Amino acid sequence: MNRVVEAVAEKQKALNLNESEMARKLGISRTLWYLLKAGEREPEKSFLGAVAYCFPELQLLVNQELIEIGMKKTNRDGRK
Repeated sequence: MNRVVEAVAEKQKALNLNESEMARKLGISRTLWYLLKAGEREPEKSFLGAVAYCFPELQLLVNQELIEIGMKKTNRDGRK
């Protein structure tokens, strides 16, 4: 599981929210939340933005993930 998704899942437990409630809080579908938690989807920028908005204390982790996404894209495009 992605570390941002893992941190949000921990928040879900701490807030005692079910899957639907957490998905609603993040502005995503319950299915997408399930797929992210199952590791079947990688978080995209829109999800990371929602996490940063809903849980400002996770901003540093979100920023690190965005940097990694940018690095992967750069490497995939063949840039240095």
